Amino acid sequence: MSGFANADTTGAFIISASAVLATHTNAAATAALSVYPNPSGTSQLAVQLASLTGSTSAELLNALGQVVRRQVLAAPSEQVLVTERLAAGLYTLRGQAPMR
Repeated sequence: MSGFANADTTGAFIISASAVLATHTNAAATAALSVYPNPSGTSQLAVQLASLTGSTSAELLNALGQVVRRQVLAAPSEQVLVTERLAAGLYTLRGQAPMR
């Protein structure tokens, strides 16, 4: 994933949910997520799901909200999300843990 200006900050970033809107809340669903490098020029992203157990679904969505990549990730180990053959641009990473 590229297409970012030279002035953009690179490196890892951490996402954590502070408020989750769901019909069923799961404490594990609010666990930290680490994704790097950002931006990625390597055709892959490293994804770490810190506290989740089992597997989760990861989806990359383009600017139109269309799912362009879907992959199952096994937590809590670091996983690789392949981004090769995706057009340069901004993508949203959506993860969904199974309901327990």
